[in-house]
Amino acid sequence: MDGELVIIVIAIDDLTLTSSSEPLLIKCKVELGSKFKISQPGPVHWLLGVEVKRDRTARTITLLQKAYINSIAMRFHLEDAPPISTPMEIGLSCPGR
Repeated sequence: MDGELVIIVIAIDDLTLTSSSEPLLIKCKVELGSKFKISQPGPVHWLLGVEVKRDRTARTITLLQKAYINSIAMRFHLEDAPPISTPMEIGLSCPGR
């Protein structure tokens, strides 16, 4: 399995596995399962507060931090703030200044 890759993301007692090869991923899960009690809830949708969306047809993975951004906006009472393009336009002042 030369040139193939397995990535293991560890966060306290949670693991997320991904691989460049389905057979290698299965082998890794079997080996981990022989040493540890593991569950396999299916494809990842959330990872460390980041939403993960996968489009197999387009072969893309999109990572979204919408929930985190919304929580920050709520903390600073900016839920109704108007959107602004980034990078900010030159000479544009920040609201409240």
